[in-house]
Amino acid sequence: MDRFIADLHLGDKKHSKKRGFNSIEKMHDHIIEEWNLVTSKNDKVFLLGDVAISAKYYPLLEELNGKIYVILGNHDKFKDVPKLLKYVEGISGLYKYVDNIYLSHCPINECQIGSKVSLNIHGHMHKNYIKTYIWDYAIRDEVPVKHPNFINVCVDRIGYNPQTLNQLMANR
Repeated sequence: MDRFIADLHLGDKKHSKKRGFNSIEKMHDHIIEEWNLVTSKNDKVFLLGDVAISAKYYPLLEELNGKIYVILGNHDKFKDVPKLLKYVEGISGLYKYVDNIYLSHCPINECQIGSKVSLNIHGHMHKNYIKTYIWDYAIRDEVPVKHPNFINVCVDRIGYNPQTLNQLMANR
């Protein structure tokens, strides 16, 4: 089964504090517990960037179930890719998943949506989501709603456990 998650930020004190953890170790324990609760050893997990603050935290990936494929994020260092490859099955940038579904760390520019990309599964935005606007006749104004072609899988939004495509589509 394929699963999706982003923005672990292993070793990042700032993110552990923002997420309400007393220490990075508590955050790590929570991520590992939630991940392994739903993920089997045979699942394929697409980790959409911002894996860790430094390569010294990569060994924690060995504690996570599944075969991990990383889409590099803005906090992932190119020089650390050889070290990261010791703990994951593969590494990519923008990745065409199936049909017109693309995986990325940062959201794809909206001008690509519709023509080349029907769905972009991404991270990077933490608790936020990409908005579009619909006209509300009752209030005679535009109302922001979640853009239907973007799904943010940051751990902060999806409860710290990798989600399947069916789960993501159901919660859109």
